[in-house]
Amino acid sequence: MKCDCDRITVNKDGIKEHYDNCRSTWNELHPGKPFPKNADGTIKLLNNHLQELDVDVLYHLGLDTHNYDLPAMLGDVKFVCMGGTKHRMREFAHYMTELLDLPNKGDKIVNLTKHSQRYAMYKVGPVLSISVSISVILE
Repeated sequence: MKCDCDRITVNKDGIKEHYDNCRSTWNELHPGKPFPKNADGTIKLLNNHLQELDVDVLYHLGLDTHNYDLPAMLGDVKFVCMGGTKHRMREFAHYMTELLDLPNKGDKIVNLTKHSQRYAMYKVGPVLSISVSISVILE
């Protein structure tokens, strides 16, 4: 299997060739199946009905694309940190504000998912701090 990109996978045995991340690897492993990524690297939606929706509702987070500009809110996120209680993750967000010397340190940090009453999600600079008890947020 010959790869045409620079992505690799690291596991306990060391560095190895990765899986399905580049077009040539995908074509070799899945002949005849369409490549599941767009040109910019984002994942293609395989369910055409989702592409026809006017509003995308992220029910568990209490967010949607009608009331929130999600790319503007979350487009600069580089790090997602998931942990325990909402209080712990709020404190972690405050800690990251201090550690990264962000201009809004000392300001009140807002829970972006407060309407869901399920999770707490705080964004400070490029860091998203999320309380979670199950991994539905990763979807």
